[in-house]
Amino acid sequence: MLPVLWENSTIIKLIIAAVFLILAFALHFVRKKSFGREKKAQRASDRTMRNVRKAHGDRHAPRPSAPCMPVTRGDVFVMLAFCLVYGVVAFWDLGSMDAPVTEYAVAAGESLVFDFGEDQGITTMNWYLKDIESITFTLESRNTESEEWSEAEGTTMGRGFAWSTYTLSVSGRYLRLTNCSGDTAIAELVFQNEDGEAVTPVNIVDMEELFDEAELFPEEIDYRSNTYFDEYLYARTAYEFIHGTPAAEKTHPPLGKILIAIGMTIFGTCPFGIRFMGTLFGVLMLPFVYLMGRDMTKNRMLGAFACFLFAFDFMHFVQTRMATLDGFITFFTLLMYFFMYRYSRLSFYDTPLWRTFLPLGACGISFGLGIACKWTGFYAGVGLLVLFFRILYLRAREYAYAQKTPDGSSNGISHAAVLRSFWQNTIGTLGFFLVFFLAVPALIYTLSYLPFSDGTDAGLIARMVSNQQYILSFHTGVSGDHQFASSWYEWPLMLRPVLYYSKIIGQDLRAGISGFGSPLIWWAGIPAFVYMVYLILREKPIYGKYFASMDEGMKSKPASLHPSKQSASKKDAVKDRRPEGGDTAGFLCLAYLSCYLPWCLISRFTFIYHYFPCVPFVVCMIACSFAQWKDRMGRKKFMALLFVYSAAVLLLFLLFYPVLTGQVVSKAYVETFLEWLDGWMLVQ
Repeated sequence: MLPVLWENSTIIKLIIAAVFLILAFALHFVRKKSFGREKKAQRASDRTMRNVRKAHGDRHAPRPSAPCMPVTRGDVFVMLAFCLVYGVVAFWDLGSMDAPVTEYAVAAGESLVFDFGEDQGITTMNWYLKDIESITFTLESRNTESEEWSEAEGTTMGRGFAWSTYTLSVSGRYLRLTNCSGDTAIAELVFQNEDGEAVTPVNIVDMEELFDEAELFPEEIDYRSNTYFDEYLYARTAYEFIHGTPAAEKTHPPLGKILIAIGMTIFGTCPFGIRFMGTLFGVLMLPFVYLMGRDMTKNRMLGAFACFLFAFDFMHFVQTRMATLDGFITFFTLLMYFFMYRYSRLSFYDTPLWRTFLPLGACGISFGLGIACKWTGFYAGVGLLVLFFRILYLRAREYAYAQKTPDGSSNGISHAAVLRSFWQNTIGTLGFFLVFFLAVPALIYTLSYLPFSDGTDAGLIARMVSNQQYILSFHTGVSGDHQFASSWYEWPLMLRPVLYYSKIIGQDLRAGISGFGSPLIWWAGIPAFVYMVYLILREKPIYGKYFASMDEGMKSKPASLHPSKQSASKKDAVKDRRPEGGDTAGFLCLAYLSCYLPWCLISRFTFIYHYFPCVPFVVCMIACSFAQWKDRMGRKKFMALLFVYSAAVLLLFLLFYPVLTGQVVSKAYVETFLEWLDGWMLVQ
């Protein structure tokens, strides 16, 4: 192990080559004719919408649907390329694929006597536990059978799905291990002498399960062989779901632990299997970020830019490589708003009602899956509720407009058709909403308790209800503080990262894994959010006149952000600027705030990783901010800006890679180059 940036230069080369490959392919497909037809069609659609707005400036007139851009073969290729490259980087060195399987049952009060034939100079005892919280035991030694046992020394075996080491202060031919806890089980024991060599007792005939997988004991005990942070809690409960035993972790709904259990079923109870599903969901987030960024900016390159930022954000990379629940709730939150955005682009006046139900229903199902992972999914649900009724309000406003001229039409939509279909479509939509945002989520939530056992004979509903009471009492009763806790207003500034894993290897060598965001993304997200608020205010007639003079001489903006600037006069421009159900700036701000602001009401200590569900919307806000400069700068300058910014994000990722992945690194390097703020402790 060298005290350098890190030893794995191969992974650096892989990341650099992969990223530039993605950029090359993205540039290639943007320029190729394979995207040409879609770009021409999109420009024609934009011209049509601009002409519609110019001809019908009334803010209340019925507007046609504005479906999102179609998914082309080029889009599929770019998404697959991102998933493949990021997947290789994310799954690389994720954890060991081997772990002890068999267990030896030890009854309460039972003593295990180990005979080594002679005094082997045993100095350490290593063990591996699985579905065990902890075991209190005593250890004694002697050299002959007639000799009295030495004074007992007590300690505790702890931490499930992890190797632990205990340094012995006793030595002799015989060692006696006495279980002072209840009935339990030990997966593996490894005794070592002072030279670090494994020593196996000679009397293991009846205890083979304790020593049958000693070859799996790692040379170095680190995150690759062990669970860390809260992983053991969720891995333990996932293991209990698989084996039908009472759940130990009951402070969150079961779905996230069920997903972890899927990986453990496929790959075993090794660290790789425990972390597999979380990492896979981290990969699966990328296509949705790409599509959302692409549709919001109406630009494939900016969609790829948003996807790139998210892929190399520190929090996304670290949090999804852990077997915790935050990656799952972030994925389902992203899905909720992805489908709600698509629903917001449709109007049931010119689109068959059943077709509008498809994204709305998918949104409701995603909401159900989210809350079945973590209650914080309800925070995102508040934003969905506001967006849904905002969309219905727009349809009602258009209905009122149509009542004034029943024989007229607006934007190709007959007012008579609006009057004829409004109540039927509204009632149908409300009914569908109640089913898919109340009944279906409640069903998903309840069914997630099928593998959950609380140790009683209670039925499914009773177990579910009882656990809700436990969850509520637990989270309202949490008190005290934590070394790495931080308040909600500190998260965007990244004042206090979480040190998930740390190991001291030598005088100046350290290994650590920390949770926080990329400064070029999280800090840039603050002005990007302010800029989105500015765009929202500029849409409002009451504020538009004050901003209109600021826009004189500036080129038109992407219609998805604010479809204005088409009229000749300031009055017309202000009149034409109106928020729609799919207004991107407002949509992003609402999505972001619904995931963020509820934390200001939480009194218990919180952590920076609670900000993770906001990050997809942060990168989309940055991409939408960049979209404002696209037509003003010229293609070459704009592409150069994107490339420089992306390269800087990649450079930071490489710079911080050691403290994101637990690689060996010099403490001096971390303190000199990585710990930018006083509150940053990235290694011990």
